[in-house]
Amino acid sequence: MKGNKITYFSISTAFIGTLIGAGFASGQELMQFFGRFGAKGIVGSCLTAFCFSILGIIIMLTARNMKTSSYEEVSVPNVKILKVFANSVITFFSFAGVTVMIAGTGSLFSTLTGSEEFVGKIIITIIIIITTCFGTDGLINSFNIVVPVMIAIAAIAGTVGYLSGIDALFYDPIKFHGLTNNWFLSAMLFVSYNTVIAIAVLVPLGVKSKSKMDIIGGAAVGGIILGSIGTVLCFAIVKNFTLVYKTDLPMLVIAQHNNKFLGVTYAFVLFSGIFTTAAGLMFALVERLYVYNTKITKNKILISMIIGLSALFCSRVGFTKLVSILYPIKGYLGFIILSFLFYNYIKSRRIKAHIK
Repeated sequence: MKGNKITYFSISTAFIGTLIGAGFASGQELMQFFGRFGAKGIVGSCLTAFCFSILGIIIMLTARNMKTSSYEEVSVPNVKILKVFANSVITFFSFAGVTVMIAGTGSLFSTLTGSEEFVGKIIITIIIIITTCFGTDGLINSFNIVVPVMIAIAAIAGTVGYLSGIDALFYDPIKFHGLTNNWFLSAMLFVSYNTVIAIAVLVPLGVKSKSKMDIIGGAAVGGIILGSIGTVLCFAIVKNFTLVYKTDLPMLVIAQHNNKFLGVTYAFVLFSGIFTTAAGLMFALVERLYVYNTKITKNKILISMIIGLSALFCSRVGFTKLVSILYPIKGYLGFIILSFLFYNYIKSRRIKAHIK
């Protein structure tokens, strides 16, 4: 993508692709943050569509108003200690996200083949390192290709899973360690950590977008589709809760339970979701480290390999445990980052109005 040529379609697919990773597409995040609350959780998943759209617009408009592709400048006021805090949190978010995606690939590979998880982890690590080395073009092009297919298959699998499910929509919340027992707070934590993850990818897109309307359209479409797909998958999880609540990959189990071909097809969706999210987060990390202008960080291939191998090592903790422990922590920290973002958004609008 050269110049300011990123359209609403590319923005929406990048938004979706960044967030529909292992935890989302597998149903593990959706089960822990929504499905365990039954019908109330489904209401919470519906709210995410609105929240994702609004926050996506705010992130990219702030970047456009400030004319910066630095997520640090967009997400935190110009106060040194706050910048250090925000940068540390967002860097942690991005690295933790890559780690979870690699762990998710291990679970997927093991479920499908019965082989060791480590083989799948190595495969995805190599793929995301190669994709990151191609920069923005490689990232956006990969999103444009795989995201529409992912959406269609996920919608079909979710619908089939809901129609074939036998469990009731209403039941008492099931307790998972590390999570709140309030459905609304759980939904807001989900929005919080996912949005902060997306900041690093959306900021450069906001600056490179064709127009303000492309930003609004791209974020609105991306947010609505994310929320809608999440809700469809939540319906399927709730209706099959007794079948999946102890599994690593609930949506894959539901798909396999209904139809062998659907199971194989959904495995493609899951792998694609892992790939797009991991590639987006890796790209954001490499771009962030590049600005430090050292011999190591200026070598994007080398720094991509260092990040990828480090995440591969940390992924040994396990997929479900990483989601249940890391994501709620990221959600609470994300509330702080989002408050900084709102401050910068209001400030950037005032400055822009004053210049006019």
